[in-house]
Amino acid sequence: IFALAVVLMGAVGEILYGFVHLNNLVIALEAFCPGTTKAVCVLKLCVFFGSHRRWHEWVHRLRGMLWSNRQEKGQQMLVGLSTIANRLSLLLLCSGTMTNTAFNLQPLIMGLYRWMSQLPGQIELPFNI
Repeated sequence: IFALAVVLMGAVGEILYGFVHLNNLVIALEAFCPGTTKAVCVLKLCVFFGSHRRWHEWVHRLRGMLWSNRQEKGQQMLVGLSTIANRLSLLLLCSGTMTNTAFNLQPLIMGLYRWMSQLPGQIELPFNI
């Protein structure tokens, strides 16, 4: 419960800080990104603490229903749903990887361009890198 309270305070603080600094997008994003991540963690902790036993029982019953059905139609449904779940997981993995790559390559490309063009100036990196 203590961890939940600490993460909740951090999430609220960072999200409020982001709203206060909406006039500067870089500063706002530096606050919103970790703030929303913490908010999702709080949501996960609430779900876990609130319904851990019920969730475990529900998953166990669902697995039993899916695997006990030996009919062809039931197995086809199981394969179809598993395929959809795998594709959505792959989409999530690919989108996260692309975002990470873009944030890592952007400062390098900007720095290379400035160096090749002999332009002075400091590069403003996202998220206080």
